[in-house]
Amino acid sequence: MDIPSETKSLSVTLHFYEHYNEPPVNLNIEFQGERYIDLHYNPLTGVWTMEDKGSTVEFIQVPRRQLTDIQRVPQEIRKTKPPVPIQTGFSVTPKTDCPHFSSHVVMGIIQKVEPAHQNNACKTCKDKSENWLCLTCGDTFCSRFVQGHAKVHNKETDHAIVLSFSDLSIWCYQCKEYITHENLKGIVQTLSRAKFG
Repeated sequence: MDIPSETKSLSVTLHFYEHYNEPPVNLNIEFQGERYIDLHYNPLTGVWTMEDKGSTVEFIQVPRRQLTDIQRVPQEIRKTKPPVPIQTGFSVTPKTDCPHFSSHVVMGIIQKVEPAHQNNACKTCKDKSENWLCLTCGDTFCSRFVQGHAKVHNKETDHAIVLSFSDLSIWCYQCKEYITHENLKGIVQTLSRAKFG
């Protein structure tokens, strides 16, 4: 971001994907040269902590242990001492040829996306923490990490396609996979605008 040199202070609001229900953060920055602000979010309390580090910051590189390092530990030590956890991650590639979206995503559902996101309450338990929108009927239900009412709704109605308010992903219960399709982009963009402005 280009900031005019005469600017003495700046107010910035940071928005996030809300995978952990993190609220926006407002930063009021007084310029005295370069500024580093350390942000930490606690998903258990829903609270951000901020520390102004001034114009200098120390970056620490933490080396990752390789699997071969753990395998080199003698068997007798491995039995008495738990191995160091290995840092891992994964990515999800959505399925592009789901045969169900055309029969389960109804015309006009896009008009229900923004009002559903504003309400964002599970129809069954009223929870607002992590919900999915059914793209057949437009009702909102909580995820498996809450009480699993989205899956219950699928079993009761056979409505297969749902949209996540948390990360904007689309799930097909019949494929049992995340899906994407050119015709679903408008729905995702509508939710993105409702969520992030």
